[in-house]
Amino acid sequence: MIASSFAAATRARVSATAFRSANVAAVPVSTLSLLPRRIHTSVPAKIGAPTPNPEKVPVHAVDRMEGSYHWDFERFITVALIPIVGAQVAAGAHPTTDLLLGLVLPIHCHIGFGACITDYVPVRKYGKWNTAAVWALRAGTLATLVACYNFNTTDVGLTELVVRSWKA
Repeated sequence: MIASSFAAATRARVSATAFRSANVAAVPVSTLSLLPRRIHTSVPAKIGAPTPNPEKVPVHAVDRMEGSYHWDFERFITVALIPIVGAQVAAGAHPTTDLLLGLVLPIHCHIGFGACITDYVPVRKYGKWNTAAVWALRAGTLATLVACYNFNTTDVGLTELVVRSWKA
């Protein structure tokens, strides 16, 4: 009895309220299964909106090496840190290894933070914030490169800084 009264109330509510709009006329309950189901979204549906013509959308020529150089450069920078740090551990502080570390480590960090910005501050969602973050990263990387060079040429160097900090 409860199920039949619930079904009757549902039919009355659906036919009376759900389909009263300017675009859709009242529909009998028997045809409800034929209606397309709408998925809730925060973006209003644009029925009949024009779709882009595929012939007018600009598409650049596909180059299979396009991402390859970028990936190779990232891997080269990452792998280059291993012998630089190994040489500093084995031989101690040396101006050449300090200079290489002061160059390779900020570039390695720049690539890593750039990937974080790309992933978590995408340009399609945070347009101006993405631009600000990218330029802040560039400025920070440039300042770090200058500071490393200055520290290596006028002070004790990066390796000796780590050794003194470790012993302190």
